[in-house]
Amino acid sequence: MKFTASYGLKNNDENYFVSLETENDMEIKNAPETIDELFELAKKAVQRQTEGTPLSKAEENDNGDEGKPEGKITPKQTKFIYTLLRNNKKIFGDDATDYLRKEFKVKLVKEISFKQADAFIKKLLQKD
Repeated sequence: MKFTASYGLKNNDENYFVSLETENDMEIKNAPETIDELFELAKKAVQRQTEGTPLSKAEENDNGDEGKPEGKITPKQTKFIYTLLRNNKKIFGDDATDYLRKEFKVKLVKEISFKQADAFIKKLLQKD
């Protein structure tokens, strides 16, 4: 199944637009959650552009770790990673947690950094 989420905004004389796409073998019942998460990522990307907020500042604000250059993974990132692991790689529950611990060499998933999680999400969204 292929998913595309797009978001656009016209701000005065400037147009902003982003489109994200992923393809995976998932059941149709899981589609709404994936679509919502892709759309939210697209919307945030456009908002960063219209507000002139660089990604690093957006990371700090979204994380509640203002002033820290390397915040920790957010709940939304965690949920989205588990969704992508389930839908794209067929890795579920505790197996997904074990996979993440080994992948990032951490004891707890919450020890993963925001930037590591962001890069991992992008990797999972890429077509194989």
